Amino acid sequence: MYIFLDFDGVLNTYPEVFCMRDSNIFNSNLMHNFITLVKVCTLILRLDVHIVITSTRRYRRDIVDVFIGLMVFEFPNLSNISISLQPLDNAETSSDRSDAIYRYISSNNVDKWITIDDLDLFSFHDSIMNENFIKTYPLEGFTKDKMTAALRRVITQHTP
Repeated sequence: MYIFLDFDGVLNTYPEVFCMRDSNIFNSNLMHNFITLVKVCTLILRLDVHIVITSTRRYRRDIVDVFIGLMVFEFPNLSNISISLQPLDNAETSSDRSDAIYRYISSNNVDKWITIDDLDLFSFHDSIMNENFIKTYPLEGFTKDKMTAALRRVITQHTP
C-alpha cells in the first residue's frame, strides 16, 4: 500500500504554515489522524505501507527528520513501513505533482495507493485519481472525516 503524502494543508493548516514557515512542527491532531490511518493499515489490515513524501518542503531535512522521528516513536518496529522522498522534478503546481505521481505509479508498478493532498490533483489525472485521491482543504487539513474516507479507499482496494 502506497500513500503519497503532502505536508502543508494536510498535516498542517495554512494559518499554521504561515505562522511557522521556518518551523518543523506538525499539527498534533492532524498528525494523530495520519498515524491512526497508518496503524489501521499496518496492525489491523496487515499491510506494508510505503509513505512517499510529495510535499514541496520534502527537501527540508529538519521537517522530514521530525516526520520520520514521529513515525519511529509511534512505530518502534518499522519493518512494514517505509518512507521515501518522491523526486518531483521541482513540481510546484498541481499538474506537475500529479504528473510526477503518475510517473512514479507507472514506473514502479504500483497498483494499490492513495494520495493525500490539498492541491487539486484530480483535475489533471482524473482517471487514476478517481478512487485514490483524498483532497484536504488547506484551512482544515487531514481531519477525522478525511481519515475515514482514506480508510474506506484502502479497504476497498484490499477487499477481494
